[in-house]
Amino acid sequence: MRSLGPILDVVWLLAAAVLPMAAQPSQAARPEDAGRVAEANRRATEVSKWRHVARALLPAGKDRVDPSVRTVRNQGLTRR
Repeated sequence: MRSLGPILDVVWLLAAAVLPMAAQPSQAARPEDAGRVAEANRRATEVSKWRHVARALLPAGKDRVDPSVRTVRNQGLTRR
């Protein structure tokens, strides 16, 4: 049976490293930061609004890419 000494040493070191971090309050939990966090969330929402705007699909036959370009590209994909 192996000695548990080295294993317990590792467990103790990990616990000593992780527990102090868990005891600290998160930055967003402080009441004085609530306004700053709310403003950052509002700005992030404003910036990403474009992601929620529906765009019309291209009608069939309106593809302006030359077919030879697609052929070369597709051949490169199948060689891998």
